[in-house]
Amino acid sequence: MSIMVTELYDALRKAGVDEQLARDAARAVLGYDTRTELATKADLARLEAATKADLARLEAATKAALARLEAATKAALAELKVELIKWNVGAMAVLTAIFAAISRLG
Repeated sequence: MSIMVTELYDALRKAGVDEQLARDAARAVLGYDTRTELATKADLARLEAATKADLARLEAATKAALARLEAATKAALAELKVELIKWNVGAMAVLTAIFAAISRLG
């Protein structure tokens, strides 16, 4: 028994609890049987490998998503550039016409 289990067992015995009942109660209250839930070195190694694989998969997915985003951004900027050129040419044509009209009047 661990120190805490032993201390609780002793306290229960001093309080007049039956020996077997005190032992069972001490183990139950302090989680004496949880030793089977502890991770082994093999468990940790397996989890480490799985975590590394997950990270590699996430890194690849992130890189692919960023590449798609970059391509979409470049395409959107190219469309915007075309639109700006159209508007500038149109505005220049209108301004030229206005300037020509003013010149004829003056």
